[in-house]
Amino acid sequence: MRRKRVKVEGGGYYHLMSRCALKQFLLGEDDKRAFVSMLHRIAAFSGIEVLTYCVMSNHFHVLVHVPRSEAPDEEELLTRVAFLYGHERSNDMRQRWHGYRNAKLDAALIKEQSQLRKRMGDISPFMQILKQRFTIWYRAHHEGHEGTLWQGRFSSTLVEGGGSLAAVAAYIDLNPVRAGLVADPKDYRFSGFGAATSGDKQASQGLTGIYGNTTNDTAKVMAVYRGLLYAKGGGAPPPSDKRKGPSNRRTMPLPMLLRCRIRAMTSGLAIGSQAFTDSIFSTHRYAFSEQRRNAARGKRLCPAWDGIQLCSVRHLRKNPITHSP
Repeated sequence: MRRKRVKVEGGGYYHLMSRCALKQFLLGEDDKRAFVSMLHRIAAFSGIEVLTYCVMSNHFHVLVHVPRSEAPDEEELLTRVAFLYGHERSNDMRQRWHGYRNAKLDAALIKEQSQLRKRMGDISPFMQILKQRFTIWYRAHHEGHEGTLWQGRFSSTLVEGGGSLAAVAAYIDLNPVRAGLVADPKDYRFSGFGAATSGDKQASQGLTGIYGNTTNDTAKVMAVYRGLLYAKGGGAPPPSDKRKGPSNRRTMPLPMLLRCRIRAMTSGLAIGSQAFTDSIFSTHRYAFSEQRRNAARGKRLCPAWDGIQLCSVRHLRKNPITHSP
């Protein structure tokens, strides 16, 4: 039986990831370009902020912020519909709703608007719409493709704001470096950082959101973020047995650790400080076995670096950290 997905009330940050079926390398450059465009449109419809992303050939990562907000009013609903379906669909909907009012069909109007609101402000319908619509696009542009495009459910990991959020963002933007596709993350076009350094204002705005939108000085934000991506000690980690992971991981500086594959980033349930992981355990007790009675056993992944502490709620005993090839 599927476990209920862990979410926080009133807004939060999530690292979302999904793989292509059978981990096949199905996405070419045109596919990735279309996916990024679709990602931003669906986020605008959902009222979700994309902070950064990375679209690889066989999977994708998205770091999002679900803001604390009131239910959108009618005008906001129509604006969001236009983002996803186009202005013609939005105008048709406006006229239909006007007809409901003239015919005093208030129940029909309320039901239709309620159904739209249920698809907004939530990572589950956001990812469902994204994966379904991209699958339709993919099949239309790849003759002969049959069967599912995606492998199972998407994974979601709650992320604490502040330094932990910046670390997870850097982990996402360093995906193509770990995969050996580029030596410098700015050279990968289908990531938030790569797009931002190429002048994409939407991607730059997303990276600004990692730091809480406290400044409109994008150049300053990018400089701070580069400090994490390119920090000293961020080179290749020392050799180790990949079956066991690096034995000295607890002493690895964060920039070096982020160049390893860290299962906790996608399977750790929640990433952040010990206090944050403890709070997730106490408020989402249903997600853990009955035998587990103490507070969240957040596993420190590395020593605190520049005020950033990374712990995960779940113990991931099987290859929690492995070096990239």
